[in-house]
Amino acid sequence: MFAIFAWGLADIALDSPDELQPIHLAFEVCLLLLSLVVGIWLWRLWRSSERQLRATEESLKQTQDLHEEWSQRVALLTEGFQIAIKAQFSDWLLTPAESEVANYLLRGFSHKDIARFTHRSERTVRQHSVAVYKKAKLAGRAELSAFFLEGLLTDISNS
Repeated sequence: MFAIFAWGLADIALDSPDELQPIHLAFEVCLLLLSLVVGIWLWRLWRSSERQLRATEESLKQTQDLHEEWSQRVALLTEGFQIAIKAQFSDWLLTPAESEVANYLLRGFSHKDIARFTHRSERTVRQHSVAVYKKAKLAGRAELSAFFLEGLLTDISNS
C-alpha cells in the first residue's frame, strides 16, 4: 500500500502542468489518500496481530509450564500410590499372580481382558480374583477399589 502511495505521488509529480485537469488531480489525490489510509489501517492490524501472537505464545508457554509441573507432581504421587498398593498386596500375602490380577482389577479390566493380558484362562483369573477378595476380606471388585480410593477421595473432600 505504501508503494502504491509513493507511485501515486510520483505520477502526480511527473504529470506536466498543462495536462493536469482538476478532476484527474482530485481522483489521483483521493486514490493516494485512500491507499495511505488503507496502508496505515493494515499496518495497525499487523501490529495488533503481532501483539496478540506474542501474548498467545506467552500464555501457551505458561500453560505448558503448568502442565509440566502438574505432570511431575502426578508422577510422584502415582509412584507413591503404586508403592502403597504393592505394600498392601504384600500385607495381604498375595502371590505374584494374585497381585497382577488385583492390579488389573483395580484398573477396571474384565476377567476376560485380564486373562488375555496375562495369558491365563478366564477361570484361573476368576480363581485369583476370589483369592484376592478372600485374603483382603473384601466382598468383591467394588470394595477392592474402594479400599484404595476411599482415603484419597476423603482427603480431597476435606481440603
